[in-house]
Amino acid sequence: THSPPPAMDSKTLGAFAAGAAAGVLASALLRRPGLWRRSRARVLVMNGKGLDSRGQTEESRQRFQSTAVFSDYQAFIQQCFQELGIDGEHFQSNDLAAFIAKAKAWDGDAVVMNPAFFGTDPGLGELVQELQARKVPVIEVHYSNYLRRLEPSTVSKVATGVVVGGKLDGYRKALELAAGTKSAAWTRFDLPTK
Repeated sequence: THSPPPAMDSKTLGAFAAGAAAGVLASALLRRPGLWRRSRARVLVMNGKGLDSRGQTEESRQRFQSTAVFSDYQAFIQQCFQELGIDGEHFQSNDLAAFIAKAKAWDGDAVVMNPAFFGTDPGLGELVQELQARKVPVIEVHYSNYLRRLEPSTVSKVATGVVVGGKLDGYRKALELAAGTKSAAWTRFDLPTK
């Protein structure tokens, strides 16, 4: 048998009630949608044409010197979102119009983009300039150093930053840069704009 708890004096009971009320309030605030999103970067990771079939053929493995397949990219990107405290979304499309529409509709803080086989399309350069005019920085990322075999992409020429040759970890670096664009430190040494 259990004995009843000891009676509380009014001072102890008041402190208990205040603590319980504070706990309920804190719990409600933590569950409130969007409360903490204001301090976390919202980043869209976009992978373009062909990334969904990356590493599935011998040609692809040789071209990128990698056995990583798309599910490896997806898992790594999700892990980075979690570890870096980023509210992220991952999107892949082989359709250029859908790729551009998704980027144009993005209302977050930054975009990390691997245009893949869309890299030579002039519309992507225009898209990146449009995003940046809306104060949405674009960080381009590539698994391998594509510059050893190709000309700079239309995105590379106008992006806020470019990460090449970092393998999957390049996505982590690109996400760190994208999240960093929200801080005052990002523009600390920039020259004043006219």
